[in-house]
Amino acid sequence: TSGTQTITATYDAALPKISVPTRVDYIFEGYYSGSGGTGTKYINADGTSARTWNIDNNTTLYAKWKSVYTDITFDIYGTDSAFQHLGYSLVVKSKGDYSSIYNVKKDGNVVNSITIPATYTYNNQKYRIVSIGSFFSNLMDSVEDLKSITIPNTVKVIKSSGFNNISNLSSITIPSSVTELESNSFIRSGLTSIKIPGTVKKIGSMAFASCASLKTVYIDSNDIDIGKDAFSGLLCGKSYSSTIYVRSSAMRDKLYSNRVTDKAIIGSTEKTDYFTIAQYLDDFYGGNKYCTQVSTNYNW
Repeated sequence: TSGTQTITATYDAALPKISVPTRVDYIFEGYYSGSGGTGTKYINADGTSARTWNIDNNTTLYAKWKSVYTDITFDIYGTDSAFQHLGYSLVVKSKGDYSSIYNVKKDGNVVNSITIPATYTYNNQKYRIVSIGSFFSNLMDSVEDLKSITIPNTVKVIKSSGFNNISNLSSITIPSSVTELESNSFIRSGLTSIKIPGTVKKIGSMAFASCASLKTVYIDSNDIDIGKDAFSGLLCGKSYSSTIYVRSSAMRDKLYSNRVTDKAIIGSTEKTDYFTIAQYLDDFYGGNKYCTQVSTNYNW
């Protein structure tokens, strides 16, 4: 901003005109008696007086700002059209009776990575991407060749089914701006590892369910609401399992509500500080499979 201004007001008279303050990417809408545009408006957007001065002591007025950006969702089937604005399209690679496999194209070429910008301009309107929406209208559809997605640090919410069924999505970073991962947000994706920052306060039900390649999850928070079956059906193996690393026994106990059995046993040995939170499965080829476990044994 341009800083503060000091003016001399005369009681029961209009305020003198001020120099209109500036702020990058914001529009000045006036000065008010309360912060954020609350209370009484005393100065207009053009710097002129909005009313007569009626306070008999020194007073601080607060600027009200409006962003030049329109906050929108990056998705395919929503009304915001950010996906299309940025030159992307979803094209059928193969079609089945009940579902289809898609590729993502940008400017007519198939891409295996997407970098979502924080802001962009389209038809002289400025947009800011603050959430991620669904890729599909049919939840059985999938994207096959997309392997990595970069999320900007303006995104606060990854909405329901935001990255579902992106079968080869092995790389994604959740920025520290994100506070919520809604239900099914990564269901049946190809992730192999994911770090969930401490800013995330809620993970919805089945958010990472059926991510069959997801071997390691890092939850960097001790205060998070985790929905039912958020991590069900992860990577299984004969002598190992996928592992969710948490910072405290309190978080481990919170994940306990997702368990099926309360002990993790490899061979005949119970693994201390672990428990399974997904179904124990028989292996068709002999032996056993052991699924997701939780541990505090990680060097943060």
